[in-house]
Amino acid sequence: MITKHFLEKIYIGKIVLKKISVKSDNVELSQLVSLYKKNKKHLFYWHHGFKQLLFNNTVDIINRIKKCRLICYTVYISNKIIGCIEITKIEKDLGKFNCRTLSFWIDKDNVRKGIMFNCLNTLEKYLNTQGTDVLCAEVNIDNTPSINLLEKSGYKKYGASILVSKEGKTLCKTYSYKKTIKQKAA
Repeated sequence: MITKHFLEKIYIGKIVLKKISVKSDNVELSQLVSLYKKNKKHLFYWHHGFKQLLFNNTVDIINRIKKCRLICYTVYISNKIIGCIEITKIEKDLGKFNCRTLSFWIDKDNVRKGIMFNCLNTLEKYLNTQGTDVLCAEVNIDNTPSINLLEKSGYKKYGASILVSKEGKTLCKTYSYKKTIKQKAA
């Protein structure tokens, strides 16, 4: 059964994913900005120094969520924010499947603990109930932990991109990953 709204909270053992409300979550957004600033260097392969991904305050995050029409979940352990997962609206891919793109990051003190692996696996099941057939992710080619995570989760590499500035300078290189999550009818 496909529902039309996203759960406010998703529980995964000791992990809680909490949907951000840009209208009412100022304290949570402030905590997210603080965590982001603390991890700015660690998150370089996520933000690449791009102005629209360098959050200085809650308004920057709200603007990104609104402009990109994202569903955004914060990742909690022991009532403390440790990361963030962004989910795009549904788009049709070339095969006419409902596709969403994921973007995720986690605090440097919580990497390689299986937290994001568990979050992504749970979200895959949940997003399928929301009418999603395929999930995609773009990862910097030097972001080995995220590449390993996606491959361990069954995502397949299907492309690579190079973003070049007007001056001909390479800004970033990414791999594109895709995973079909559509459940087969019984």
